[in-house]
Amino acid sequence: MKITEHTFSSSSDLQRMADLVLKFPAENLHVVDLPYRFSSWSFDYPENVRLWIDENGELLVWAVLQVPFWTLDYAYNPELHDQLHLQILGWADKQAHKIVGTPSGHPA
Repeated sequence: MKITEHTFSSSSDLQRMADLVLKFPAENLHVVDLPYRFSSWSFDYPENVRLWIDENGELLVWAVLQVPFWTLDYAYNPELHDQLHLQILGWADKQAHKIVGTPSGHPA
């Protein structure tokens, strides 16, 4: 399976992100948390959001570096957790180092 990384680009991505959580609720954030988490100003900086998509365009994993709190939110297809977990953490680490001291890297 070919998986590619993409940057967040639109409100349609938010719907796809929510749909992934709803599809696998036991493994992911609670749906009640999504409006709060999706309203974070991290989304004002698309490079702080990463999407992992398969060759058919299906969203498999998403991650948000929540810089107001310096936390990482992510949701995933549980079948791919072992395959992608290190990639998620690697992306978050690289992104956090990249944005420290920038407008998108100041915690609240």
